[in-house]
Amino acid sequence: MNTAQKIAKNSLILVTAEALGMLISLFFTIIVARKLGVPAFGKYTFALGFISLFLFLFNCGLDTLATREVTRRRAEVSRYYQNFLSIKFLSSLLAFFLIVGAVTFLHTSREIILLVTFLGLSKFFGTSIEFNSAFFRAFEEMEYEAILKLTNRVQNFLLGVGILCLGYGLLSLSLMLLLSSFISFVLGTFFVTRKYSPFKLKLDWPFCKRNMKEAFPLAMASAFIVVYFSIDIVMLSVMQGDVAVGYYGATTKLMAGLMIVPASVMTAVKPKLSRLYEESKDKMAKLYNLCFKFFFALGLPLAVGITVLAERFIRIIYGIEYMPSVIALQILAWAVLIIYLNTVVDHTVIALNKQKIWLYMSATSVILNIGLNLILIPLYSFKGAAIATVLTELYGFLFVSRFVAKELGSVQFIDHMGRPAIAALIMGSFLFCLRNQSLLLLIPGAMAIYLGLLYRIQWVSMEERDIFKSLFLPYQKWLH
Repeated sequence: MNTAQKIAKNSLILVTAEALGMLISLFFTIIVARKLGVPAFGKYTFALGFISLFLFLFNCGLDTLATREVTRRRAEVSRYYQNFLSIKFLSSLLAFFLIVGAVTFLHTSREIILLVTFLGLSKFFGTSIEFNSAFFRAFEEMEYEAILKLTNRVQNFLLGVGILCLGYGLLSLSLMLLLSSFISFVLGTFFVTRKYSPFKLKLDWPFCKRNMKEAFPLAMASAFIVVYFSIDIVMLSVMQGDVAVGYYGATTKLMAGLMIVPASVMTAVKPKLSRLYEESKDKMAKLYNLCFKFFFALGLPLAVGITVLAERFIRIIYGIEYMPSVIALQILAWAVLIIYLNTVVDHTVIALNKQKIWLYMSATSVILNIGLNLILIPLYSFKGAAIATVLTELYGFLFVSRFVAKELGSVQFIDHMGRPAIAALIMGSFLFCLRNQSLLLLIPGAMAIYLGLLYRIQWVSMEERDIFKSLFLPYQKWLH
């Protein structure tokens, strides 16, 4: 198997595992939401969001650094594993005690404190999945990462749903998730220690200090991202209570399931962008424009369709109890479109070696999001949090795309957006007029109308088709 085929195999394994894992997690979330009800699901969502604020302390940026460094120095894998494991153990212990201390200070509810404690301990063991996976990636043995992640999702589903179906509640669910994380910790540690290094805590202080300095920017970038995606949940809980968090959490979990699409496509595109930066900026600009065009045409019908059919989706997926979530889902549908575009500009700005711009954008986005939530949540509750997310995503897009435009030229907005917008408008009209009909007819019908119109107006040129085929050619060769 040559290098291109190996890369294709590993990428395909990870993308498939991630897609299956996200699907399992989505079904798990839906069942948990329906079984627990809005207030209890709000508590569960708050606990996960609160713990996420401390996530950067659990990994300290070491996961990404481990992959990079061990890839270059495989003979020193034991040194990296044992020292990084020691740092991770100490930082995770600190994070756990900070989580317990902070929630005890903020909350008087014994149930919330116990819930956060159990789920925090679950995260203590659960972050070992990414840590161990860093070494699988370094040795290009992604099948072990896929097994580890899928096994964890299946365990969560079986143990969590099983305990809820037996009539137990929120705290019992958190204990089952703790058990699942511990099993994954044992399994991942077994794989790594059997293949690469003995399980041993070791602190070589000069070595650790040097690597922690390297990992610090990665940890900060991770912190900004995690805080941005979690702070609204925590603020909503403090300002509006568990019910509002339950409604908002139901919509954000659905939106998260749609993020696998841009992540999967950019897995194939990112290496090409990086190579073209060195070879030809003109070709890089052409690929950037093509990706922008593709993601806009993909995200727009999703935003329109979800906006029109949001009530149907909430009723079918979560039930009548969650109907107040409809407006938040309609608002967040447009965040999906912007996030799709942000996926393109973010990967492009990193390929242009402008990581500092992306880091600055992440930091200012957190500040903006907190400010908007402080203003909008008291006025509009969870709907205000959804509006804040859309506005923050729009800010991030405008900020980063401006720097990309300086390097590669402006996006051809009229060419990229005009025809898909008309097609989406016609599709949306079809859905609105027949919105009470069966979704089994509406969704395929809407897809046929939209794609048929794009094909009719020759939205994609032959040259653009050839570019996309070249991106995925290694996958096709490996599959055959």
